[in-house]
Amino acid sequence: MNIRKASREDLSRIGEIYVFNNRANYYPVFKDKIYSFSKLQVISIIDEYFKFDEVLESIYVFDDGLVSAFMEIKETEICKLYVDPFFQNSGIGSELIE
Repeated sequence: MNIRKASREDLSRIGEIYVFNNRANYYPVFKDKIYSFSKLQVISIIDEYFKFDEVLESIYVFDDGLVSAFMEIKETEICKLYVDPFFQNSGIGSELIE
């Protein structure tokens, strides 16, 4: 297990995890295919949110050779916690919280 601060090199993987999770979890509820499959793209989400230093500074990743989860923390609040669906239910989210 390796939990570390995110770096710019992690952004594509962070964006991929974020986009895939949002599509899988929110599209079935809201049925907004224009947003989910056109506007919500890895590059655009990185450019619009994750690439900013203040955001990147607050992100930690779980990296065991592959970034498989990330968590954004502001002070003592967990703002985002995303685990790649292929690695969910393996304790990664719990390890990030600890």
